[in-house]
Amino acid sequence: MEVRQGNKYAIHATLKRYFPLDTILTIHSSKHEYQAVFPLQAMLLSMVVRLKNIQFEFNSALLMPDSYAELDRVIQLMKDNEEVHIQLSAHTDNVGNDVYNQKLSQRRGDAVLQYILAGGISPERITAVGYGKTQPLVPNTSDENRSINRRVEFKITEL
Repeated sequence: MEVRQGNKYAIHATLKRYFPLDTILTIHSSKHEYQAVFPLQAMLLSMVVRLKNIQFEFNSALLMPDSYAELDRVIQLMKDNEEVHIQLSAHTDNVGNDVYNQKLSQRRGDAVLQYILAGGISPERITAVGYGKTQPLVPNTSDENRSINRRVEFKITEL
């Protein structure tokens, strides 16, 4: 394609069994030919992907609207790669008792699952598990760390 010096171009790169890449390419040079490399990450069996910006109402499994864009990307990824199956995992921090946190995380995982199913993904391709506070990424020693531990991830279970 023809590009012009000083212009910015939004690039959306996709390839089957790879995670898509969205980037902005700025043309700084006035060369007649310009090459750019876009490193796509391959999907691998058992790979775990942490979802960004998945938010719930406080002490609830109600998804906040800020979560929809990220979940819509998961839906599109699954539509583009029909052979991919995933397992969602939902996690809490250490505030509250074990039983309550496990149930809350399961409800949150189920809420994400329902959103993805509503986007047209077959229920045979996705499951959800709540882990409560049993698998922290970092010690629950600060508000920032507890925020990191409250998360939703998915693992690729079938390619």
